[in-house]
Amino acid sequence: MKNQEVSGEFTTQGIKGKIVSAAVRALAQGIRSGSWVVSKIIGWLDEGAAKAFRKHADDIADELDYIAKIPDLAVDTVRKKLYNYLVNDLELDSGDALVIAEAVEGVLWILL
Repeated sequence: MKNQEVSGEFTTQGIKGKIVSAAVRALAQGIRSGSWVVSKIIGWLDEGAAKAFRKHADDIADELDYIAKIPDLAVDTVRKKLYNYLVNDLELDSGDALVIAEAVEGVLWILL
């Protein structure tokens, strides 16, 4: 039973996932608008990963919006799903993909 009153008590199961989803959506919007989020992510990347991030920023933002729809989302799941997307769909080098996914995870922890 999620977010239901049971015997006079209110449970908050699922709240963390909703907070993570909101942070992921905010991060996607920040990437699209070129806010401080982009400079923070790029600051953690090496030259190759930064170039790949800039080239695919809109695609990454779109994927983050898609990931944000996952129920009971956890930050670790965001990193894993984004990494798989970068490697399998965008065909990025696995090293660049890992660095990008970890930088995105780091910014999410800042937002949370």
